[in-house]
Amino acid sequence: VAKRLYRLVDLKRDGASSWETDLFDLQRRIPLGPYGYVSKIKEKLKAAHEELQGKGFLSGVLYEGKSGVVYEIAAAFRDRRKGLELAGTREDFIAIKLLTESGVRGDVARDLVAKHGPGTCTRYANALPHQQSLRNPAGWLRRAIEDGYEVQTGPPEQEAVPASEHLEETEDVRPVSSPPDPDRGAQDLFDFVLEDVSTEIDTPSFMAWFQGTVPVSFDGQTLTLSVPNAFAEEYIRTRFADKIEGALRRELGQEASLSLAIYG
Repeated sequence: VAKRLYRLVDLKRDGASSWETDLFDLQRRIPLGPYGYVSKIKEKLKAAHEELQGKGFLSGVLYEGKSGVVYEIAAAFRDRRKGLELAGTREDFIAIKLLTESGVRGDVARDLVAKHGPGTCTRYANALPHQQSLRNPAGWLRRAIEDGYEVQTGPPEQEAVPASEHLEETEDVRPVSSPPDPDRGAQDLFDFVLEDVSTEIDTPSFMAWFQGTVPVSFDGQTLTLSVPNAFAEEYIRTRFADKIEGALRRELGQEASLSLAIYG
């Protein structure tokens, strides 16, 4: 319950310091219950609230009116998250991909790239295969990036491959353009879909791969998402599109579909 509640609140608050909802709606979204009494819902949420406060995500939980609840996000968590925003470049996405393929957990990979930069993370990911007798390669990789290990990045005649060189040679590496404005109806539908697939797409993956993605239109059948670059488009299409389309079809019928467009 705590894990699902964390995902939902962090998604719905959209960077704000708090999020307010109705307890009966909340139990449907998690899901929890169904319970017909507010007191029972509060009882079932108590342990999750205590856990999220203990871990520093929530600073408080306030009940308002008959069934309202306000989740207040801890200032330290907000500051830490704000300081770890990705630029949304292809180098960011590629560095995260290299780290996760090396065994680093998704949320850790995202934060490492945001804090230390894609170049540093890519350098150490490329160096990993040349290290000897590592019992925990992912753990070593994380410590190497955080502590700035001096390492051999490859055979003497071979330098580490920069993140940009993992792209096709014909690709033009350009700054990311400003994202378009979201469409309100498309945004509401996208939020609902993400909640529906939250057990399949965890928060770290969402933060890493959907950052910069904007729901720009919904025509009653096709939901269109605008993404920052070709790499993000390919990764979302190959890893997540089937789950998103499955949720759309469960909600709207078998003709519903997903479309991706690049704005970068």
